[in-house]
Amino acid sequence: MKHDKPNRKRYVMCLKKFAICKHKLSLHEDALVLLQSAIQEILENKSMEQDLKLLASIYDQAAAIYGLLGKLREMIKYYNTSLQIKIDVYGMNDEQTAMAFLAVG
Repeated sequence: MKHDKPNRKRYVMCLKKFAICKHKLSLHEDALVLLQSAIQEILENKSMEQDLKLLASIYDQAAAIYGLLGKLREMIKYYNTSLQIKIDVYGMNDEQTAMAFLAVG
């Protein structure tokens, strides 16, 4: 789907918010599909490559859902990806990074 940057970011935010709704309705697999689409949209579009905070939050959300589904390898993979992004964005001495370390275990 072709969008300019402001519309692309709105589209990704809509996917993320819709995934939250699906998750609250216990439609976890549907939520993961939406989150995967949001991740793919960010990774495939150069205009969004600087939206790393948004990307990390989407990885966190997906990791939490994988944890609920008992898919622990996927959960750890997504939390690790989020952690790496947060280290790059915030540095090692930031609260966001510390929380990501706790999530990874």
